[in-house]
Amino acid sequence: MVVDWFNEKTSLNVLLLHASKEKVKELGSFFSFLQVFHIHSSFNSQADKLSKIGLSSDIRVLFVEEFEEEEMISSSSYCLF
Repeated sequence: MVVDWFNEKTSLNVLLLHASKEKVKELGSFFSFLQVFHIHSSFNSQADKLSKIGLSSDIRVLFVEEFEEEEMISSSSYCLF
């Protein structure tokens, strides 16, 4: 549901998430291509754990690593709020 909301295929009235969605979309404009999609939690358990930690954290920093053929070519961070 959140992925469809982010991709503007449906609506979701969750005020708490709206600011985060807009900030991520703003940061996404720095990339030539950004795709948001759902991965079932059984295949994504580590990311699921990290996202729960991130949502409950007071720290609002987005860390971005860019890879080409499994080699990291850049790393940066952005303050979300």
